[in-house]
Amino acid sequence: MSIVEIILLAIALSIDSLAVSFSGAVSMGRLNWKKTAEVASVLAIVQTGFFAGGYYAGDAVSSLIQEFGKYLGFSILLVLGIKMIRESHDDKAEENQDFSSLWSIFLAGVATSIDAVAVGASFGLTALPVRDFTITAAATFIATVIFAVLGMYGGSFIGRKWNKASKLAAGIVLILIGIRIML
Repeated sequence: MSIVEIILLAIALSIDSLAVSFSGAVSMGRLNWKKTAEVASVLAIVQTGFFAGGYYAGDAVSSLIQEFGKYLGFSILLVLGIKMIRESHDDKAEENQDFSSLWSIFLAGVATSIDAVAVGASFGLTALPVRDFTITAAATFIATVIFAVLGMYGGSFIGRKWNKASKLAAGIVLILIGIRIML
């Protein structure tokens, strides 16, 4: 694979982490570097792990994920999106709800990484050289970290300016990502 192909693939696999981290950060107010690093790390580890898992599992996982994975990703994002829409109308909603635990960050990572399993499996089936796989996995990790950090800071900024409206919009974005995954 060429370096351009690797970069484009890494961007394509990790772009959903931008939207999810943006949506999650909307209700967090001012960010601290620890929470930003935690979110970016978990999303990148899950994304890269799913890509690697798909690569090594090959055909067996690919057919399963294509049938089941899109529904799992849609379901997780639908629940998170509905929760955010409800919170946009709740004056008592706490800050940091969306990324308050490693579990919620992990679930967001799973929802946005389902496609990485299928891509990894397709590479495993085509006997992509391990060297190319390793470079692509590293590029995916780096791209996911970058997009997650950008999303966190962008979501935090927008959330502080337009709190309720931005929570509503973020919930809708999560649901739309879920629909895109399912379709």
